[in-house]
Amino acid sequence: MAHGIDLTDAQRVNDAPNSRPDARANRHRGKDVATIPPALLCGGSGTGLWPLSRKIYPKQFAPLMDDQTLFQAAARRLSGAGFHAPIVLTHTDFRFIVTEQLASAGITPSAVLIEPLARNTAPSVLAAAIHLERTSPNGLPLIAPSDHVVADRERFLVAIDAARPAATGL
Repeated sequence: MAHGIDLTDAQRVNDAPNSRPDARANRHRGKDVATIPPALLCGGSGTGLWPLSRKIYPKQFAPLMDDQTLFQAAARRLSGAGFHAPIVLTHTDFRFIVTEQLASAGITPSAVLIEPLARNTAPSVLAAAIHLERTSPNGLPLIAPSDHVVADRERFLVAIDAARPAATGL
């Protein structure tokens, strides 16, 4: 496919180093669960906040709250110590916006997976799970929307750490 990949293939479009050191390493089923590989869901019809948000430019790409977009804020929120470089799942129409906004935010994704047709959330989550199992089998995946506002990043990270025992069975 000329413009991307079929999500059923769950192959990487963009390669980049995706390991970052993590001070919060745990063990899960005999494996080191060293970092969280985040998967950002970045699709959507964009009709909810019309006229700011449109089908060709959904709300996650518009700077609604400040000088960064909701997508950039989500990528920054899930970066740094404890996180792999993110993977992004998006529609073919948004692939260039995704890469431009990540570059502007100073974030290099480990992969951008392209969905050829909008099929809602479940197929994207499945593609992310398959991709992350292949590329980060020891990681603890986190699937996140890219169009939410999270006012307190530190409390968000505390909540992620609090969920880790339940997610790993430790």
